[in-house]
Amino acid sequence: MPGVQDIHLHIGRAPAKRNLGSMTAWAAQFPRSLNSTQMQNVLSSEQSGMNEVLADAYVITGNDDYPSLARQFNEKSEHDPPTRRRAILNG
Repeated sequence: MPGVQDIHLHIGRAPAKRNLGSMTAWAAQFPRSLNSTQMQNVLSSEQSGMNEVLADAYVITGNDDYPSLARQFNEKSEHDPPTRRRAILNG
């Protein structure tokens, strides 16, 4: 998805914007079909970035469903500790 996003942003190709919308719709199936624990298990092997691309898709398309979708791709083990002011990094 980031590559399609980059094509739209840097080259301005309209098909890339449509493809980004299609790919975002494809990504939306995962939080809909998985419970919270299953989704977190998926995210433990996903190397981040989906939430950022989905948030950017909102900026590009203006689709009001995308910010909520982006938050569903937040990995709780990374995002929750800082909100509780807890350090999780060594050093």
